[in-house]
Amino acid sequence: MLVKPQTISVKSVFVRWNPRRPTTLRVRQRMAYALLVPLAFQASAANAESGETNPRNRGDTSVVEAPPKTSMKPAESTATAPGAPAFFTATALSDVSIRLDWQPPADTGSSALTGYEIEWTSDGLTWTDLVDLDDTELTYTDTNNGLSAGTVRVYRIYAVNLSGPGEANFTSAVTFGDEPGPPTNLVATADGQTAIDLSWDAPTYIGNSSLVGYKIEVKGLFTWDNLVQNTNSTSTTYRHTGLTPDTTVIYRVLAINGSGEGTPSGAVGATTAPEGTPGPPTNLTAMAISSTAIELSWDAPADEGDGNVTGYRIARRLLPIGSWMVIATNTNSTSTTHTDTGVEPDTSYQYRVSAINSAGTGDWSATANATTRTGPTLGAPTNLTAEAIDETTIE
Repeated sequence: MLVKPQTISVKSVFVRWNPRRPTTLRVRQRMAYALLVPLAFQASAANAESGETNPRNRGDTSVVEAPPKTSMKPAESTATAPGAPAFFTATALSDVSIRLDWQPPADTGSSALTGYEIEWTSDGLTWTDLVDLDDTELTYTDTNNGLSAGTVRVYRIYAVNLSGPGEANFTSAVTFGDEPGPPTNLVATADGQTAIDLSWDAPTYIGNSSLVGYKIEVKGLFTWDNLVQNTNSTSTTYRHTGLTPDTTVIYRVLAINGSGEGTPSGAVGATTAPEGTPGPPTNLTAMAISSTAIELSWDAPADEGDGNVTGYRIARRLLPIGSWMVIATNTNSTSTTHTDTGVEPDTSYQYRVSAINSAGTGDWSATANATTRTGPTLGAPTNLTAEAIDETTIE
């Protein structure tokens, strides 16, 4: 006889059967619910005649009336919770905010995700609800719960489906203190064989006082070494000179305020040009020819290096303090003129040019500046004609 579970809830499994015919055989039947339903569920055996039920603990046995041959088919539940969300990270944005980011779990369980639950703790013992989010949201910024300078915060996140929350993932962060946050957008650009130019943006969080300078470090074999202890300037550029050809240097920058050094920026690197590259072009000039175009001209380098010049690299920046941007990686031409049409009206720009040969890109030229004209420039009239009407009139 097939035994079927009648009801399944989160707390119990209730199983009942009736004999096909009267019998006096008594069997001891171990309830198999412990293998079928997870956690601490209970099973109850019911007397078919009286309806009496007796709850049993996990693994207990019950004496019931049954025919000599009785079969049992396990009841299966396919409902499963999700796995842990992936790539859960916490990033301090200031002294009072931390951004959380994550990706959906690889295993969403037996049904689609319905959302995420995030909790936090400051002592590792007591967890507090932070927020419940929709399943489409993959980032959240914590600005609550007493965050202040130097606060350590641990987070855990659960993905949720119709079965409930699944496994947790953990992360942590420390809010910024009185010192500045990290500089951003650090860029390193090699300038020929012996120099590398650095530029960056000031940190969005400057701490409890104004910035007074920047510390610049270079990557050593095992540690970060000081290149400049303090620039004593709020300028966000630096030129590293005195390098040798074909040398790679990795940099990072820290902002400094009255309380000390802040968090380091991300690391970037650049490699100086190898030996045999050309010298710098000379006599660079820049002239605005309209409100949206600037014409450049220069002379080829006196030293072409270990091969003929095959092209030029051109860079520009906004004045007075814009970052350099390469507008032509390689002109693939020996022409020493170029027209820049990617400019705006009434705007000042600065340019530099370097020559390229088979060995690589050489040193930058000296700079040249130009300011575009204001507003649109009208072209010359066309198809002008003149006709004498009489001895004193031309039409």
